[in-house]
Amino acid sequence: MIRQIRPLWHLQGFACAAMLMWCADAAEAQTAAAISIRGFAEAGYETFQATRTFNAIFQEDAGRVFGGGGEVVFRPGIFVRVSASKYENTGERALRLENELFRLGIPLTMTIVPIEVSGGYRFRHGATLVPYVGAGVSSHGYRETSRFAEA
Repeated sequence: MIRQIRPLWHLQGFACAAMLMWCADAAEAQTAAAISIRGFAEAGYETFQATRTFNAIFQEDAGRVFGGGGEVVFRPGIFVRVSASKYENTGERALRLENELFRLGIPLTMTIVPIEVSGGYRFRHGATLVPYVGAGVSSHGYRETSRFAEA
């Protein structure tokens, strides 16, 4: 059985004072160009809010996330960024009844794919730390696949 839920859209906002970006010297050398294009890869470890559910199914409430994307930077400091990442884990369906957990022996694979589009403005006050302000939208695709019976 495949269960797919419609993507969830939400807005992301970034405060200039709270966000600082580390810029490499090579990126700063591109200031003479009117437009620069950058690609990036990312890897991380994400903790999920539904800890009891994730612990019941996967026996952990966090996991590795891999992704990447691209960024277009325009000369005065304006940028547009697109990124996508993927979390996938395999576990087992479970039932919690009166605080007791019963593992059902039915394999389950869950995949979450966030796609983010954002833009903003980088202030060029320093060579090492550069504050920026931006906003964006993201869509989180969710899919779970499970076999209930075999031939």
